[in-house]
Amino acid sequence: MRGATGQFGDGCVIQDGETGAIDGPLSETELRSRAASGRLDPSDPVSVDRARWVLAGSLPWLGFPPPAAPTSPNARPLVD
Repeated sequence: MRGATGQFGDGCVIQDGETGAIDGPLSETELRSRAASGRLDPSDPVSVDRARWVLAGSLPWLGFPPPAAPTSPNARPLVD
């Protein structure tokens, strides 16, 4: 799935990962806006044809921050 160069056009749809509701068609600009505002989650499926879906977080041009590194409950600072 391409993006950031106009290949999405206005035909992209998203599926809410929690409810399964489909929303769209949406433009790349709208997808970026939703990602930035938290209305699009990295785990939400995205499609241009409703046949092939990818997770929104796999599209780097949406600008999601990288996942936080897991922390151990026993982690201590390296410097006191």
